[in-house]
Amino acid sequence: MRNSWPPMLARRASVNNGRLPECGLLLFSGAGVSVPAGRREGARPDFKKGYKMIYRRQGMNRAASGTVFGSAMALAAVLALALTPSGSTGDDQGLAFYGMVEAVHRDAGGSMISSNVVHNRVVDSGEEHIIDLIFKTGNSYPADNERLNTICITDTDQSAVTETLLSGQVSPSPAFIAGGIFETCIEVSVVNDTDDSIAVMGPEEFVGGTHAAAGSTVRVVAICHNAGDSLDTCENAGALLFSAIPLTDTVLNDGETLDITYTFDASSETT
Repeated sequence: MRNSWPPMLARRASVNNGRLPECGLLLFSGAGVSVPAGRREGARPDFKKGYKMIYRRQGMNRAASGTVFGSAMALAAVLALALTPSGSTGDDQGLAFYGMVEAVHRDAGGSMISSNVVHNRVVDSGEEHIIDLIFKTGNSYPADNERLNTICITDTDQSAVTETLLSGQVSPSPAFIAGGIFETCIEVSVVNDTDDSIAVMGPEEFVGGTHAAAGSTVRVVAICHNAGDSLDTCENAGALLFSAIPLTDTVLNDGETLDITYTFDASSETT
């Protein structure tokens, strides 16, 4: 069967006494591979068989053929990299931007009963507060006493926690505050920002019989600011709800404590 090589390869074949030219590309083009008996013309050649035929005809050993094959694979890898968009990276460079509450429930003797770690939902009013703090919007710039510094507990049902939740909707029931005797919020004296990308409030200790009626069930933690003089509810403290975090039902008996820490992380994944 006569080989029909491209002109450049044909010239090299004439120099090479009519044998198959020593060109690695032929291993992948199928050129010069004969059609076995019984296979119709135009059928897809057996490249694997052709590959073996070529290195046997040329006297190539398996190590040499492996070198050619390895070079081809390297070329394929280079081509794959070349086709990767210039803006693509292996790492996600997005912002972490999340809040988290850790609530540790202890008995009156200080032994741990349970622990909750829950990622938060920044509600709509909290998102608006962030924008007003950062950008020169039409709203007045929040004053110092409108910055977040207050943690509140409430028996509001967890199902009420949605992005449209307002501070008035997380007010505890009359039984939770024993008719107004207890203050369910604690003002954080110092917000820890040792890491410039992370703000940490707390831990603050809530005590059964002091911050809520003994035997009350804590269901939600609210992050607020204290623009007013009252700490009985998030609404009365400052009327701004930044975040609401549903907890597993936690019954706070007399003398038991609930240590709450709120962390807000605005770092990117590479910092």
